[in-house]
Amino acid sequence: PIGYDPSDMAALPGGRVVILLRVVDPLNPPFFDGMLAVADPTDIVAGKEWRWRKLADLTAPVPRDNYEGLAIAPDPDGVTMWLISDDNFARFQRTLLLKLHWRIAPRAAAAK
Repeated sequence: PIGYDPSDMAALPGGRVVILLRVVDPLNPPFFDGMLAVADPTDIVAGKEWRWRKLADLTAPVPRDNYEGLAIAPDPDGVTMWLISDDNFARFQRTLLLKLHWRIAPRAAAAK
């Protein structure tokens, strides 16, 4: 999305990826907004925009911060996503580790 920059990306089982995006919001401390998007690398076509869809906005109740790291661990019910921010030695930032769970239907079943 306009204004957002990717800060990390991690592969899902099956080949799609989750992209961690962030934007600096200078008017609203702590100054950052975040989003998770999902996309399929097989959809990449030279000269065309890579199609993606929003998975989640990182808004309340998720603490607002400068998330810059993402890891994905498969589990029997879907995936666990770990997001990390760090304080960068700044008073308005924190070091946070978030654990999110996403129940994913198999792609074949989801397409039906």
